[in-house]
Amino acid sequence: MISNRFFGPRCAELQDKPNEIMVHQVKTIFLMNAKSLLISWLVGLATLLSGAVWCHAQTVNDQYGLAAGYYARAQYGEAIPAFQSIIKNYPNSELAAVSHFFLGESYVQEKEYAKAYPAYQQFLVLLPGHKYSARAQFRMGESAYRLGYISEAATLLEAFTRAYPNQPLHEFSLPYLGQVRLKRNEPQLAQRTFEQALETFPHGEMANQCRLGLADSLLAQGAVDEAARFYEFIKAQTGNPFVGEAALALGKIWFQRNDVNKARFYLQDAVDHLSLTPKLTESKYWLARCDMESGEFSASVSTFQSIVDQPMPRDMKAAVLFDGAIAAFKTNALELAETWLLELQQKWPDTRWAESALAMRADVAYSERDWEAALELVEQFELQYPESVDRMKMEDLAGRIYYEQEDYDRTVQTFKSLLRRSNESPGEFSRKNRNVWNYFVGLGLVGKKEYETAIEILESVQLDPTNPDLQSALAIARATALVGLDRSDESIYHLQKYLELQPTGVHALRSRADLAVALTQGGKWKQANRAASDLVQNHVDEEITWATLYYMAETALNQQQLELAQSWFSLLSKRGSSPEYREHGDNGLFWVASQQNRPHLAGALFERMRENYPASPRTCEAAMIHGKQLEEGREYTQAVEVYQFVHEGFPGTPLAAMAIVRHAYNLHKIGGEENLEAAHEILQDYVEQPGQQGAVDEATYMLAWICLDRELKTESLAWFEKLIEQYPESPFWVDSAYRVSTVMVEQEKYPVAVELLSRASERELKPAVMSSVLYLQGQIAAKQKEWSQVTASMEQLLTIAADPKVTVKARYWLAESLYRQEKYDVAETIFQELCADEQLGDPSLRPWIQLRLAQCLVHLEHWSQVLKIANRCLQEESDFEAIYEFEFLAGRALSALGKLDDARTSFEKVVQSERGKTTETAAIAQWRIGETYFHQQDYKQAIAAYYRVDSLYGYDRWRAAALIQAGKCQEHLGNWKHAVKLYQQLIKDFPQSEFRVDAETRLQVAMRQAKADTSGRSR
Repeated sequence: MISNRFFGPRCAELQDKPNEIMVHQVKTIFLMNAKSLLISWLVGLATLLSGAVWCHAQTVNDQYGLAAGYYARAQYGEAIPAFQSIIKNYPNSELAAVSHFFLGESYVQEKEYAKAYPAYQQFLVLLPGHKYSARAQFRMGESAYRLGYISEAATLLEAFTRAYPNQPLHEFSLPYLGQVRLKRNEPQLAQRTFEQALETFPHGEMANQCRLGLADSLLAQGAVDEAARFYEFIKAQTGNPFVGEAALALGKIWFQRNDVNKARFYLQDAVDHLSLTPKLTESKYWLARCDMESGEFSASVSTFQSIVDQPMPRDMKAAVLFDGAIAAFKTNALELAETWLLELQQKWPDTRWAESALAMRADVAYSERDWEAALELVEQFELQYPESVDRMKMEDLAGRIYYEQEDYDRTVQTFKSLLRRSNESPGEFSRKNRNVWNYFVGLGLVGKKEYETAIEILESVQLDPTNPDLQSALAIARATALVGLDRSDESIYHLQKYLELQPTGVHALRSRADLAVALTQGGKWKQANRAASDLVQNHVDEEITWATLYYMAETALNQQQLELAQSWFSLLSKRGSSPEYREHGDNGLFWVASQQNRPHLAGALFERMRENYPASPRTCEAAMIHGKQLEEGREYTQAVEVYQFVHEGFPGTPLAAMAIVRHAYNLHKIGGEENLEAAHEILQDYVEQPGQQGAVDEATYMLAWICLDRELKTESLAWFEKLIEQYPESPFWVDSAYRVSTVMVEQEKYPVAVELLSRASERELKPAVMSSVLYLQGQIAAKQKEWSQVTASMEQLLTIAADPKVTVKARYWLAESLYRQEKYDVAETIFQELCADEQLGDPSLRPWIQLRLAQCLVHLEHWSQVLKIANRCLQEESDFEAIYEFEFLAGRALSALGKLDDARTSFEKVVQSERGKTTETAAIAQWRIGETYFHQQDYKQAIAAYYRVDSLYGYDRWRAAALIQAGKCQEHLGNWKHAVKLYQQLIKDFPQSEFRVDAETRLQVAMRQAKADTSGRSR
């Protein structure tokens, strides 16, 4: 037992006792406001040494006096360089040696213990046995302690205690030494040290610190009751600065004794008395732990949040993060739990909490139903901690994830492996979980439809009254297996028989649950409903009741028994035995309303889920469905708000990624520059995040369209091109390729467009999409004048196209391609059909069809029909941009019919028309004017008309044709020299012309005739 003398006098007596400690008392770990050294020490020392330093005359004395003055006025920043100057300039002076001591003192006052230590050390070397030697040695011990050099501090302070047994500084050195010994895990030595200090200085200023240290020493030795007496004594002293620390220690003691209320009382007292120190943080930490033990997890989370960023030792920081994560997990604040666990893992991987933090992160991911992340964390745990005692727990979690993913093979393998290893090295965890693992093996076999084996395994599971969850789950699994074997009637018969013999008891309840499940699986819905009502009426407080009802409701929903599903989910929602089952009920009602196509009711149920279970993954899933319902009802503004709830409330999840894209889609649908800009920003941020998963291709596709709507054509093209390059398997690839191809056609980059469309056409496309691809391929071929390819594309398009507008265009281009290939009779037939088609979608296409029809008839020499069409179109299509073409065709028909004057009138109209006068058609018309004169043998007029072709138009073929015809006219007029010149001009200017050969032949004849004419005139 510890003597009562260590408890000292009453508090009032201690407070009233005069302070007999030296004015320059030591600045210790326990004293917040220690005083400086007596100024008189410096002055006296200067006087004593003044005679001994005469050789330095006045200089060193003056400098020392200046330094002493700084120190006396507590101007330590000025005193330090002043003492350093004396040491440097007068190294052999005794005042320099003494300056080392006061340099150390100045450093201590500035809390620069690393610099103070060598200053005291040098002083002891230069002046051993000096009157300040004891103080210097103490200061070295104090500095070592302050710097955390525990072993060195212990050596120095122990040496000081031995060397100076009667020093008054023991009042401070002994508490230091006691603390050092506590830190060195020498609680018995620490106890003796604190006892010695209290015996020697029972009323000293350090007495309470010593009592606190003595209590800490006793606690470290396991003498909890005796330690508590000292803590209670300290706590009872009003105004004692260590009341908070004593209350903290008492709170921890009572917490460890599982008296949470008493612990909370002391810890709250500690919080009230402690200032902003790590001790205050520690007190709040233990208060949060009390809340956790009491099940008040929300309060616990709030407390942890208030201290998590406060300065504290690394082990406490790790403990705060880990326990805070547990509390956050309990309140379903999974994101916060993950944040704290990840910080703990990354910053303090070597602490004892890091392993558990990684395991718990896997639990958090599992709770969020993020199976992939959970499995990655399990694998990471197994790699980092292969010998961990929690390895089997992690494998258990992996097995459960495989089951959730419906990977039944790996489910069975994992739990069989756990069972095998539990046989080889049994432990507490495996002993408790063997039944559960057998159950999961059976469940996996049910999933694999190996029902016989599943029943064998499930029947081997021993019933455990302490685990009702397993009992109910086992009943459902067995019933499922029996139904899988088409033995539901057998199952029902045996269960009913059993209940007749054993109507009460635990097994009876389980059998009733089994019966309800079997009736449900057997599709005996009326009997199942009666069984469900019986369970709810007579066993409302039993977990198995609600587990069974939940299963039945889910089964009814899957079997489209919506009225029953609604009834059973309503029971779960209103009367479920836990918040989880009530959540299942609300969630089920939402799905029933959705399947009943009642979007308003589904919306109301979703809002209830959002209010009651805002962090639940089921609410997240329901939100996505509700958002889609709003989209279908064109309620885009409300849909935006729902999708925003998903991606802000469940960041990092696959559904959040999908919600971001849908959010932007609905902003796009609302329209307006502000919404388009917002959608643009949301999607761009999303797709540019490194390593982004989810609907990135869809987001990229939407970005392209939004940019197009914002008239950012270059940026739109870049996004389409990015999708083509990076997401070749995307369902949006074909349309993106089509859009890029369209732009490439506009830019005349035909090879790029052809390559993209070719790749697109190799895929399995819907007819409408394939039609667009084929049409654009045909357009490219037309621009490149590859008319046979146009024919092939349009013929293929016509076999699949369903849209009349597309069909009309395809038929037009098919006829056009045939016309260009000089297949005039086939083309004429199609153009005739198009003219007669009253469903022609594009009115602007009709005059072009009439024109091509007439041109086909020209080649077929059906001149009356040509003239008829031309005259009709000249009257009815006066606004047609190429109306002059009909004038030209009229001229051709009239010319062929021998009406040369009328033909010439039509050709002159072409030449004079505003729209046609610079076209090749005008050049041909001018040439044909010459032809009308030529055929009327009016060669002079013909020559004038031909000359106009050569001088007014830049079409080489017709200039050459005009020159040869003009030459013929000169021949008819006997103007052989003129004919020679015209033929020579043609050969020189148009060497590649189709008329060159004829011109060369005629040139030889004309030259002979011209020579003959010249000879004749000479004679």
